[in-house]
Amino acid sequence: MANYQIYYVGTESEVAHHAAPLQREIDVKIVAPEQVAKLAKPNDLAIFYSEHFHRFRDAWLQLSRKGCNTLYAVDGILEWRNAWENRDDEPACPWTMRPVLSDKVACIGASQARVLKSWGNQGKTEVTGIPRLTEFADSGFANSGSDKATRIECNNNDQPFRLLITTAKWPGFTPQQIQLATQSLLELKEFLVANPMIHGRLIEPVWRLTGDLDKAIGVPNQLRDVTGNDLQSVLDRVDAVITTPSTVMLEAMLKRVPVCLLDYTNSPRYVDAAWSISAQPQIANALNRIARPSHRRMFLQDACLQDALQCTDDATARLATLANEMIRIGHDCRTANKPVVFPAQILPVPESSHAQPAQLDFASAFADFERATIAGGANVTECQAVASEALRRVDHLQARIELLESELAKAEEGFKRIASNPILAPLVKVRKIATQMAGRIAELLPRGKNIDSDKSNSPGNMQVKT
Repeated sequence: MANYQIYYVGTESEVAHHAAPLQREIDVKIVAPEQVAKLAKPNDLAIFYSEHFHRFRDAWLQLSRKGCNTLYAVDGILEWRNAWENRDDEPACPWTMRPVLSDKVACIGASQARVLKSWGNQGKTEVTGIPRLTEFADSGFANSGSDKATRIECNNNDQPFRLLITTAKWPGFTPQQIQLATQSLLELKEFLVANPMIHGRLIEPVWRLTGDLDKAIGVPNQLRDVTGNDLQSVLDRVDAVITTPSTVMLEAMLKRVPVCLLDYTNSPRYVDAAWSISAQPQIANALNRIARPSHRRMFLQDACLQDALQCTDDATARLATLANEMIRIGHDCRTANKPVVFPAQILPVPESSHAQPAQLDFASAFADFERATIAGGANVTECQAVASEALRRVDHLQARIELLESELAKAEEGFKRIASNPILAPLVKVRKIATQMAGRIAELLPRGKNIDSDKSNSPGNMQVKT
């Protein structure tokens, strides 16, 4: 097979951090979209990190006409507002990915592939993961058993509770979205000022904000690099994360850090989180929970991560394999004078798809309910026995309730007959008035005390008790 070139389309500042992991595996050149069509020859492969802006879409059109192969390597999450609620004068293409222009699209995870298929990309999606996170996936989620226990159980009151508060590269896409993002951060700041402690620990907020939101709400900004190169070291030093919809969610989940989604727009979510804040009254509860994350919530966070991000197989190796296979298939088709048709699935199914799903640890999940049988590591049979006994008691209580309701109905009918009796009814009314007067007298007297100290009210030292 001839020697074909692979290009990563974009400027150095735009794509260097995306291309770097792949460049360690295969020969990849970074070329601006305005230049790539001039350099590429038929059957070369161009990898796009974006199809949103017209300079990339124009480059794709020129490459396609020239007979080059094209691959869209998605590097982040899908976001509802970016997809469906842009402003009227949005400079990017409003229907990006619907469908994808390129021959294939490398998705970050299974859920993203499902969404893109529903957007008219059947036969184009391949699940790779995010190459720049491969190193952190290897050291984080895949080998996180002990780290998980440490993050959930360690509550050292001598150490501050370090809380990363961050926003996506684009915190909003319309003036209203920016306003709501600003409001959410301002109300979060005000809460932290009014409540500087949580579970006996001093809260130490770490603000990492984009779009000049730090100036809008008046906080020091620790954002150093929008490419995310410094984010991993920040995540190593914090106990929890509050973020607007962003790929930061997945990066923090990989590090086993509890993640809370902050979104006052309350938009639909393509990537979910185990905790969320969509209005000011929810802040206190969310902070209390992420400061002491339960096993149940962390288990849910793991499930969100595994569906959103392919993080068990090497993402860089999968993307390199996909690029090389696209070149090979294109070469074979063109050599045989056939139209280039790529299979619906080039890459093997990720290893994680074959594995058994993670199992809930019952002892940890139900420990706070103090159910000795379950917390002691009961098997399914024991749990069924406990459930059976519980159901028996429920049936007994239900029968008791029905009996009491029947007796109450009889008593009610008896009172109705008394009330309608011309002789007994007046006596009942007199008794009711006397009871009310006795209650009123009891309210006027000091409760639970002797008043023998007040001789003026008790002649002869007579003791009166309520």
